[in-house]
Order: sequence, then structure tokens, then C-alpha cells
Amino acid sequence: MKLTSFRVQRYKNVLDSTIVAVEPDVTALVGMNESGKSAMLDALYRLSPVYDDVFVERDDYPRWLWKREARKDDLSAITPIEATFELDDSDLRALRDALGEGVTTKKAVTIGRRYNGSLWIRVTVDEHRFLENILDDHPEAEALLEAHDSVASLKAALVADREPTAAVAGSERSEEDPDIVADTEALTRITSLIGDEEDLGTIARAIVRKRMPRFFRFASYQNLEGRVDVASLRTKEDEQPGASSKQTARALLRLADTDIDAVTDAEFESRTAELEAVSSDLSREMSEYWSTNPELRIKVEVEPETVKAQNGHSSVVRYLNFRVEDRKHDFTNNLSLRSSGYQWFFSFLAAFSEFEERDDVVILLDEPALSLHAKAQQDFLRFINQRLAPVGQVIYTTHSPFMIEQVERVRVVEDQGDDLGSVTSSDVLDVGVDSAFPLQAALGYDLSQNLFIGKRNLLVEGPSDLAYLDVISRHLRDQGREGLDERWRILPAGGASNVPTFVSLLGRKLSVTVLLDSGTEGGGKVEAALKANKIAHKRVVLVGSVLEQKHSDIEDLFTVGDYLGLYNEAFNKKHKAGELPKHPKRLVLRLEKLDGKFDHWRPAEVLLRNPSKVEKLSPTTLTNFERLAKAINATHD
Repeated sequence: MKLTSFRVQRYKNVLDSTIVAVEPDVTALVGMNESGKSAMLDALYRLSPVYDDVFVERDDYPRWLWKREARKDDLSAITPIEATFELDDSDLRALRDALGEGVTTKKAVTIGRRYNGSLWIRVTVDEHRFLENILDDHPEAEALLEAHDSVASLKAALVADREPTAAVAGSERSEEDPDIVADTEALTRITSLIGDEEDLGTIARAIVRKRMPRFFRFASYQNLEGRVDVASLRTKEDEQPGASSKQTARALLRLADTDIDAVTDAEFESRTAELEAVSSDLSREMSEYWSTNPELRIKVEVEPETVKAQNGHSSVVRYLNFRVEDRKHDFTNNLSLRSSGYQWFFSFLAAFSEFEERDDVVILLDEPALSLHAKAQQDFLRFINQRLAPVGQVIYTTHSPFMIEQVERVRVVEDQGDDLGSVTSSDVLDVGVDSAFPLQAALGYDLSQNLFIGKRNLLVEGPSDLAYLDVISRHLRDQGREGLDERWRILPAGGASNVPTFVSLLGRKLSVTVLLDSGTEGGGKVEAALKANKIAHKRVVLVGSVLEQKHSDIEDLFTVGDYLGLYNEAFNKKHKAGELPKHPKRLVLRLEKLDGKFDHWRPAEVLLRNPSKVEKLSPTTLTNFERLAKAINATHD
């Protein structure tokens, strides 16, 4: 069975979540803190928990409605969680074997749990088809089907027909009578399929209930403690089901084939080898996904401690100590002293491993990897995709952009106040700005990562540089001259001051050439980055070096007449070269003295929208851009 959707109603701050569609592999509930993500996960967990967790009306019903609605309704009969599942071929086969061909053909079943703990199951059963199957080849099939619409009614009629007093044409019927034989065969078919049960729905529901998935939930409060009193694991007093670090420790013991209730204290120390073997196996698996430091290994020690009671008697208390060996730095310390992210990851592996071999588990993770670095969160996403999703469906909550991988997996959770409570949407256009922020951040991060994937990356200051280089280089190549190599990926940095940061964050492992105006704002930062070797001198091209002048912008590669043509059209001006104020070098500054600061993109847009204008550029302008293209291309030779 596969979970396809669920709906939470009247649970904590969720009045009606609306129907939450679930992906066949991984689904993410994304939202702000206190939006209701965890509440929805909690309710879903209680539908079919791996531990004996239950609803508690006093604690779980929306507090502001509890007393008011309890005066008029029986709240224990309310269903806070219902879910729809799709039956797979094996489920349909089990129903077919129990009820016969064609009696249950719909793949969707709905299951809900009430506050009082009772489970209800809605499964479609075609009782008429069952009766048709039973009466197959019966000589009176048509008449019986018209007269009876239930198993109970048909059984009663068939039994009555077999009574010795039944008369046919004035004489008693014998056991060899064809009609009696047919009735007996039909009753035998009913008994062989459903026994004495007459409600087909009851049988179908029992099969579905037996085959429904179990929900495994893990949250930070189930983290394994670094030192555990063995005796404390033998009692569950003051321990909520599904919400204790003790359950994680018990799971680890079960993996080592150690029954905490059956093993005596004296025997316990001999189990250290089994525990170390399990911990070593988990450590090796963790190292594959813990790229922060793959040299960490968990060691388990059984520590006996003699304790004297007030009456003078001594007793031995045994502790499980979980120590971490750091082979990278050559030391060991207690698990509780490692990072919270490492504790969470190892604890999850220990808790989940006992369910890993099951094929009927849905994995619920509440804010997984929250304490992990962004890179480690991506490692955990890889773990979800590669290790968890093949075992069972995964639903997790998050507000971290680094835990969002595919937008189609996202369901956004918003708390819309007392009247509506928390609701869920798969359409990001319907949610508020704050709720959509993790998606926006994830999209921006994804774009920044995927932009830098070319073999030749050219970092320029702004979009106007990109437009000029692209349009004019195309024209130069068409003319058989050297333009910018088509393999360059041109990326605007948003200003010279941003260039060092771009290179430091994104360009260390990639081939990046930088084109800079000379003498412009941010030049000091670039100079400092060059001195610090964050940018290689040979990969920096200055516009001024092409023109053999100290201060220049990319606009200075144009002749004054060529650039004024673009500028005048962009700003609806009629300037002539002779009208420009004098400036020793930079054309942009001359225009700013005339009209004030202007958007450098607007003239570039004119050329971009009208590529035919490039044919009217002067030979001097084309030659200048060709020299710049040659200088840039040479950085990758």
C-alpha cells in the first residue's frame, strides 16, 4: 500500500489541513516556525504508529475550542487524521483470494483514526459481484440474484431450499436433486471463502488493516544519550511512546540481538562485542553520508559502577557508554560532547535500522538535520534519496532552504489564524511571502550553483557588459574575425566590489576569468583580492589594457559617435559629440556631467533589441572589441 494523501482536522493548531497530497517517494512540509508542520506529522504518525502512541483529547484537541465544542459534541468520536492509500497488486491479490474475482477492484482505500483510538476503514466491495461468483453455473442464478442483494439473504434462501420439507411439484426433493446439489455447491463456496462471516466489508477491512503501513517517526528528543543506565531501559515509566531517547537505545540493543529484559547483568558485559559490531556497521554507513568528518567511529563500552546504599549494602550499576573515536584528530570523547548534528544523525540510524528490513514503513522526520551545516544538510538529502526512499515513503518537515531539492515535492504549511488554523498548499502562488521564503532561497541557491557549470566562465561587472560582448562577438565571428569564444559562459556579478566574493565562494574549483573596468568603484577590493591570491593575475582582464589607458569602462571601447547613437535612442536625446563636457578618458563620466547618473543597461538594451545596429558600428569600435575578445580568450589557452 502506498500513502497518496492525508488530512488532519481538529488537532492542536490544525482545524483542517485540507487534503495533503503525498509523493510516492519523498514529500517535504515547508513552513515557518509554529506553522503546524510538526502537528500534522504527529497526527499522521498516530494513524498507525510503530510504538503504542495514542491521541489524548485533553492535550491534542484545539485548546481554544475544546470546552465549547465538548458541550455539544462527543469529541472522542471525531477523526483527527484520515489518509488515503493506493493498493498495490499484492494487496488486490490478497483481497481477491479472500473474496473472489472482481469483488474489490478499486485501488483507493481511506483509513482514519478517532480520538477514542478506534480505527475506521473505507474500502469498496462489490457484493453483487460476489453473489454472481457464488452462483456461477447455478440453474436459478438469475432469479436468486434478482431476489437477494446480500450474502446473509442468499445464504438463508439456499439453506431453506435444502430443507427436507421443501416441496417441488407435490413431492419431496432428494439430495441428488440438481437444484439441491447446486444450492449445496453455492453454500460450500461461500463457506470456503468467508466462513461464517456474512459482512464482506468486515473481511475486506480486516485484510486492509493487516496490510496497512506502519509509521516510524523520529525527532530530536529521541537522540541517543552518551551514557545510559542499563536498568532504566527495563522500565517505561514516565516515558511517552515514540518520543524517548530510551527507545533509540533499546533499538540499538535489539540490533545486537540483545533482549534487555532477558539478559542478566552478569551476561550483559559479554554482549559488548555484539554492540560494538552493530555500532561499527552504523559508523561505516554514516561515514558515507557524513562528509564533514568521515573519520569518526562509535565505540560502545559497558561500565560497571559499584554504588553503596544508605543501609550499607553495595550494588553494581551498569552503564552503556557511547564514545566517539576521531581518527582524524586522534582522540575519543563521549557522544554527548559531539556536535548536535552528529548526535542526531547517528541516533536516527540506530533507531531506524530495526525497521529497515520492513517493506511496510512510512518514515516521518520532524525537522531532520536542523542542526547540520548547509553542506551536511545536502548530504542528508542524499541519504534520504539513496537510503530511505527505497525502503519506504519519506515525509519530512523543514524551514531550511538547503533541505529543499525538488519544488514538486513541497507542500507549504501556513497558520492562518484561529478561524482557519494551519492549512497546506502545493501551489506556491497561493502562499504568503514569509512562508514561501525557504523556496525562494532554495531557488536562488540552486540557480547560483547551476550557473557556474561551464568549462569557461567569464565574470563581468554588470548585464550591459554581457550584452555588448555577446552581440558584437557574434557579428565579429560572422565577419570571420575573432570574437569571444562561444564556450564562454558570461555571468554578471552586480558590480566590481562583488567580484572577489563571487570568485571566493564559487570560483575556487572552476575556471573563472574576470573582466573589470579600471579605476571604478570596488577596484580596491579587487586589488586586495589579487594580492591575497584569491584571483590569479593572469585571469583578470582590464578594459583599460586594451585601450592602453589607466581608467576606462567597457563603454569606452565604442567611439563617441557610436555610443551616443545608442545613448540618444535609449533616453530620447539628441546629443552630439561636440556638446559633451571635456574629460580626459571616460565617456560615461562625460555623459553624467551633462545629464546626471544614468542606467548603463538602457543603451545596451537598444543594441540587444536591434542587433542590426551592430552593422553600423565603426571599424574602430569593432577593432577594440576584437582586441578585448582576444585578450579574454587567451586566458583559457
